Amino acid sequence: MNGIPDLIAFNRYFGWYGDDCKEMGEWIDKEHRAYPQRCMGISEYGAGADVFQQTDSLIHPEPWGQWHPENWQTYYHIENWKQLASRPFLWCKFVWCMFDFSAAGRKEGTTFGRNDKGLVTYDRRIKKDAFYFYKANWNKKEKVLYIASKRCQNKSNSSVDIQVFSNCGDVELFVNGKSMGKCTPDEVCVATWNNVPLQSGENQVTVRASELSDNCVWYNND
Repeated sequence: MNGIPDLIAFNRYFGWYGDDCKEMGEWIDKEHRAYPQRCMGISEYGAGADVFQQTDSLIHPEPWGQWHPENWQTYYHIENWKQLASRPFLWCKFVWCMFDFSAAGRKEGTTFGRNDKGLVTYDRRIKKDAFYFYKANWNKKEKVLYIASKRCQNKSNSSVDIQVFSNCGDVELFVNGKSMGKCTPDEVCVATWNNVPLQSGENQVTVRASELSDNCVWYNND
């Protein structure tokens, strides 16, 4: 039956419901090789995130559990979009979904009865990190500069990796007023600085690119 329609799309959650994020591209290529004439797309992909749950360690959460830290959703979307964007033969690539929504029976994150895969919270007030990742990639008419994981204020190590979403060229990072150097964003608008040292206690983090700037405060509890 999958060979009958002119267009077909699949719901695939590699990196959320088990599996690994890298399997998205592997699965797509396998399907495309087997059915090269098929006009295929991805109709759903996504991962849960609760903006009130933050951690600086990257651990695959239990999809049906009550711990859905925001940083895994961010990682998930970066890694999946790299693979989807590099395969132009896909006719659609639909994120699931824009807003958190009611879902009877779910017991995930801090609010039961809710699906937290949205890029924006249920009340439409808080845009999650993944929202700004896609804004940098998809809205080229508006300049975007955004520090990822800014809500994760408490850091457990004295050095951190810092990611910034930018579609406005080279980005310069400052920590406590000291320049950590400039970085050119990659093909999916992510600029990364590895092993950036933090002082004990409060740290002022600022990024600048073109005429834009963004900042946050992190605390080193190491």
